[in-house]
Amino acid sequence: MRLPLLLGGALLLSLPLAAQTTPAPARAEPIYTYVEQMPVPAGGLAIALQHIQNHLRYSAEAQRLGVQGKVFVKFVVDAAGKVQQPTVLKGLGAGCDEEALRLIRELADWTPGKQNGQTVSVYYTLPVAFTLPDNAAPVAAGAPSTADRVYTYAEQMPQPPGGIQGLIQYLGQTIRYPDEAVQQRLEGKVFVNFVVDSQGRIQDAKVTKGVHPLLDAEALRVISQLPAWTPGRQEGQPVNVSYTLPLTFELPAAPKYPHDVPAEYPGGMDAMRRDLRTALRKAHIKAEGRVFVQFVVDATGQVQEPKLLKSLGPDLDAGILRAVQTLRTWKPAQYQGRPVPVAFTIPVDFGPAGQ
Repeated sequence: MRLPLLLGGALLLSLPLAAQTTPAPARAEPIYTYVEQMPVPAGGLAIALQHIQNHLRYSAEAQRLGVQGKVFVKFVVDAAGKVQQPTVLKGLGAGCDEEALRLIRELADWTPGKQNGQTVSVYYTLPVAFTLPDNAAPVAAGAPSTADRVYTYAEQMPQPPGGIQGLIQYLGQTIRYPDEAVQQRLEGKVFVNFVVDSQGRIQDAKVTKGVHPLLDAEALRVISQLPAWTPGRQEGQPVNVSYTLPLTFELPAAPKYPHDVPAEYPGGMDAMRRDLRTALRKAHIKAEGRVFVQFVVDATGQVQEPKLLKSLGPDLDAGILRAVQTLRTWKPAQYQGRPVPVAFTIPVDFGPAGQ
């Protein structure tokens, strides 16, 4: 028998306890330290680090105290490629820690990390380097600037048209891989330093770390033709600012097939070029210039897997690749007496250059 309980003038019945269900808290997605495919910032890590350095603003206190060193910032790149939860692991003070956090938060969208084929959240740590020029002196508030002074850092750094994404797009559309560099398979990063003057013009471009004269010259050409930027500012006035950009030259990996007897085109390579020019004319390619096409001649002598090393646009690409696939059957390469596939990279001229 159960007796009622009286508490504070209220009658409380002793009832059997019914089973109660409480909604389980939502399970937090794990944050990985290492994954099969780590996150990559827009444009690659080199571009991200250079963006940080080019947009770093030294506080007046840090300059006055001569503070230098690195601030290490840990953050999460979530499954959508967004930067989350930035925290300082090792700081410098004097406003440097806050500036490092600002720069990390401003990084553009990342390609998220992947584990087992799924996008996931991943911890990431980046250093933000604070370095004063060797001849830098403490900067007094309100000190006048001269028209010919070139700043390493300014309160407001120069900005390219369209921001960093616009710059990446411009570089991708403007860089032309030199033909000889493709044939020699030259690759690497060329670092170019230049001055964005007080009117936003690009001046005094020079290679500070090169790869090869062919790639160095192309990097200088591209940088020298940059459209006008929004100039940097110091104390509200437009000023000259030094800027450095890395330009990456990278070719697709060429398939490698062992062979001891090369593939042969009927009539030789000159005949192959004539056939290709004829096919290009029939395709009515309305453009001029040269591109490089990579393809495989398989064990039956047929052209397979053609691709352009640099896109010219969907319509042009499709027309050129169709022309390549009309080539006659090759005599296949051989390895130890057996027919085998072999890879080719050839220049393709079209328009007047290919006449």
